[in-house]
Amino acid sequence: MADADGELLVLLLDTNLLRSDSAAGVPGDVLLQQVLLFLKAHQLLSENNHQCIIALQPNGSPVLYTPSSAAGSAAAMPALVLERVQQLLLETPAAGPQQQPAQQQQQQEVALAAGLSRALCYTSRLLPRYAASTRHKAKPRILSLLAGADTPLQYIPVMNCIFAAQHAGVALDACILGAADSAFMQQAAHITGGVYLRPHQPAALLQYLLGVFSADTATRASLNLGMGSGTQAVDYRASCFCHKNVIDTGYICSVCLSIFCKANMKLSQCPTCGSEFKQAAAAAAAAAAAAASGGGRGRGRGAAAAAAAGRGGRGSDGKQ
Repeated sequence: MADADGELLVLLLDTNLLRSDSAAGVPGDVLLQQVLLFLKAHQLLSENNHQCIIALQPNGSPVLYTPSSAAGSAAAMPALVLERVQQLLLETPAAGPQQQPAQQQQQQEVALAAGLSRALCYTSRLLPRYAASTRHKAKPRILSLLAGADTPLQYIPVMNCIFAAQHAGVALDACILGAADSAFMQQAAHITGGVYLRPHQPAALLQYLLGVFSADTATRASLNLGMGSGTQAVDYRASCFCHKNVIDTGYICSVCLSIFCKANMKLSQCPTCGSEFKQAAAAAAAAAAAAASGGGRGRGRGAAAAAAAGRGGRGSDGKQ
């Protein structure tokens, strides 16, 4: 351990990993036992280590454990977490096969932004003690254990949390146990100096947790953690603000930096801040002027034709 003063670790646990139909392919009770063993090992590294465990659910992010909830006894942590997890799983049933695919997907999406926000609020209370400094070298950490893919609707609040963590000096670690990488957490780890990992063998989660995530940020400078899928390549694609879809090419407002996809390239003003897009406004004005001039020429030609027809009618009447 690089710091005798200990470090602050906040764990965000996706409760979808603890269900029988988990994407990790590991029984929920086995996975939870491995997580608890990792937390106990982290406590043994220093008696000054401080831990907080927060659950991630579709409808919120309840706190599972803090030292105050255990009356100062770290030994009571596993029992408290087990009891609280069982209660949460009973309160939030798993998605059934009778549900529509959209309902199943919505039930599997967890409130990642809410969990990060709560973790940052908890961390800020303890920053005076655990913030990285000349005396205290390790930065506070937030470790996210996630099962599902990214939720585009949460792009803006998640990015706000990432930048808030960067400003506060908090490292965001991520361990993804699903089938696909998480672009959000890749960016979070890269921006804040954390570690991103998607294990090849989720059943051996405890080995990954002990080998990669037990070391604090100061100790990692002496370790080679370039292992696992997705630790090198970072997906920096953004989600558009209009449809919340991940896009490769889009348009950005120069005032508020809102991102829009090609479907909204003809907007005359930004829906977020109301600023006018001069190029789109000029194009719209030019199109309106062209339409007006075209209509005027058409009306002029119609009037000339009517006058010619009138002159022709008078000439024929005179001949008669």
